[in-house]
Amino acid sequence: MRAVIPALPLIALGCGAALSEPPPSITLPTANPSTLRAVLVGDIGRTGANHQRVADSVRSVCAMRGCDLILFPGDNLYPRGVQEGEAHLLEEILAPYTAAGAPLMLVLGNHDWGHGFDKSAAQRQLDAAREHDEWVLPSLDYEVNAGPAMLLAVDTTRAFWDGPRGRERWVHERLTSSESPWKVVLGHHTLRSDGPHGDAGHYEGWTGVPWMSGNGVVKMLEQNVCEHADLYLAGHDHSRQWLMDCGTHFLVSGAGASTTELMRDRSIRQWGTASLGSIWFELGTELTVAFYDDRANLEQEFRSPRPSR
Repeated sequence: MRAVIPALPLIALGCGAALSEPPPSITLPTANPSTLRAVLVGDIGRTGANHQRVADSVRSVCAMRGCDLILFPGDNLYPRGVQEGEAHLLEEILAPYTAAGAPLMLVLGNHDWGHGFDKSAAQRQLDAAREHDEWVLPSLDYEVNAGPAMLLAVDTTRAFWDGPRGRERWVHERLTSSESPWKVVLGHHTLRSDGPHGDAGHYEGWTGVPWMSGNGVVKMLEQNVCEHADLYLAGHDHSRQWLMDCGTHFLVSGAGASTTELMRDRSIRQWGTASLGSIWFELGTELTVAFYDDRANLEQEFRSPRPSR
């Protein structure tokens, strides 16, 4: 059954300006109020055999294990996001996932902002989401409360190019004031990763150029995530990883249409693979993380207690 997302006012992009009002907050039901079951699958924005197999796999996983949400950490349409008259291309990308029967929760990635920082491309994706009840993208930044979890969806590309502009205060306020047992942040750019992009603040080996190194992402999220979030979910690197650092679980799932190699093998990485697929997880009395390939085969499954803070 298709989930119906309540209509919400569209929030202006506000590029280059400080956050003027709190992003919207919505509540979505879960099958069991005490658990949240979700799939994380990112960088899906290319049609073809790879994309179709991963989407088919996600539907199978949701049928087997249940899904309250399907989370897309950006780069939903390559190479330049939604250009004029191309909203149907994004619909084609997301259509195979709607059959899973769960709301599709999206954030924008760098490619969704076009080449560089194209405000119109980002706006077109927001506009397209308003036409689909099952797509959850009311604003570039927003909050979802589902079962035992609060999820903050953050647009990391604006922080990458233009700094946090006050949005770090919203992230901090929501993470510290929410009474939800699980606190989750969903963004596109990695904070920790063993893929080619690497860790925020040191993207691709850059350290001296703020917008190349990802210092804006660090300023918006690093301290907030490490001190207050149980999970940080990202894509950007086209692999699937589970890393544990600073008391936070970092899940990277950007292998929805293509893959890139893992470049390092650090002790903070619990498991990882440079193959197509998704990550299913459950938040309840503990965290369950399960890696599934593009044929819906279970590769690895882990259980971990909720981080104590």
